[in-house]
Amino acid sequence: MASWLTEPRDTTETSLWDTIPLAGADTASNTSWYALPLMYYTPETSVGGGFSAGYFFGSDPARISSVKSDLSATLNGEYEVSFDSELYLNDGRYRLWAQVNAAQTPTSFFGVGPNSNTRESYTRQMVDVKMRGARRLTQALHVGLRMRVRRTTITSVDDGGLLDQNAVPGARGSSVVGIGPILFVDTRSRTYYPRRGHYVSLYALTHPYVHNAQGTFTRFGADMRRFLPMGTDQVLALQAYAEAVTDMPPFALLPKLGGSARMRGYQNARFRDRVTVSAQAEWRAPIWWRIDGAVFASVGTIAPRIAELGHSGLKPAGGIGMRYKLNDSGVRLRADFAVSPDGTGLYLTGSPPF
Repeated sequence: MASWLTEPRDTTETSLWDTIPLAGADTASNTSWYALPLMYYTPETSVGGGFSAGYFFGSDPARISSVKSDLSATLNGEYEVSFDSELYLNDGRYRLWAQVNAAQTPTSFFGVGPNSNTRESYTRQMVDVKMRGARRLTQALHVGLRMRVRRTTITSVDDGGLLDQNAVPGARGSSVVGIGPILFVDTRSRTYYPRRGHYVSLYALTHPYVHNAQGTFTRFGADMRRFLPMGTDQVLALQAYAEAVTDMPPFALLPKLGGSARMRGYQNARFRDRVTVSAQAEWRAPIWWRIDGAVFASVGTIAPRIAELGHSGLKPAGGIGMRYKLNDSGVRLRADFAVSPDGTGLYLTGSPPF
């Protein structure tokens, strides 16, 4: 088997600050937990708050299992309950993910296409269930299945807009069920904020059941990440991401650019179309105690077909950020400020960008 499928993991990433336990942390057993009030901000949601709790456990500090849940509300009338778990079973031979989100979100539809300039307000009520299961074939290579069930209701649309006229698929809401294979290679030194290694994921998700849209469709995705150590505790993190769909899914499930993970600086789903490609780089370095700094830049494009990606123009963005390490497995709270030709964005969240 090629060496990039069996590259050994580095489990020796420690520093003086890694030996200082947090309240609710048992460094001897790699077990930790948190329960705290939640405060965050993104350009889409405005100021939000609520409650967040998480439990991290496992014998391998590089591959830590987690169970997390959030309950939140924002000033613009968004309400969300979420559950997220990632489990490593049988010494990491099996990996299971489950994500459940139920939300009501006042948001915006910016149209479809790389040069879309419309903006319509609407409210989305959504229940979204994602599951993945994979088996390790070598130390790095995994294969498995992923599944998604999502129901969306669209209300409170702007009079006379595309959604009001039912001019795009899914303008009245939709229900979809998808299932398909996933393959990934993971040599990262650890799951959360690794210092070295790479992660390559390929998937196809066929949706045999689609209600209230134009018909069945298939989604393809590729996610490639590389982490390069750059001196003492410094890391250069790189990601390339591509996604495409066949036929025409509900507009809410079109590939997109913008948000708190990829293309920070653009509002979530600022651009939607059938094909998207993006790349980003982030330099991470310690500042003091459990606080790290970050500088990042990204570029992306979107188009109705792969052949037209070169004609759509590149959309740039970049910014700076800070991270606060919650536990010795690398879980961090994140604050990012990003700028783009479309505006600025401030992101306060507990999820890593990649």
